Amino acid sequence: MMEAQVVGFDREVTYLMPFKQPSGLIAGARVFPAGKSEGVMIGDQWLGARGERPRRTVG
Repeated sequence: MMEAQVVGFDREVTYLMPFKQPSGLIAGARVFPAGKSEGVMIGDQWLGARGERPRRTVG
């Protein structure tokens, strides 16, 4: 099993970025979720230009 985060979408394609060096994977390989995530990691880059929080919440 390899952990990765979603970094983009294009129609029915989801782009993932692995947390560690991938081994045994090739571009275009099919992947399946191992289970549900227990949380969402949000970084400071989601803050506005002046460091303010978003006015609307997602969810």
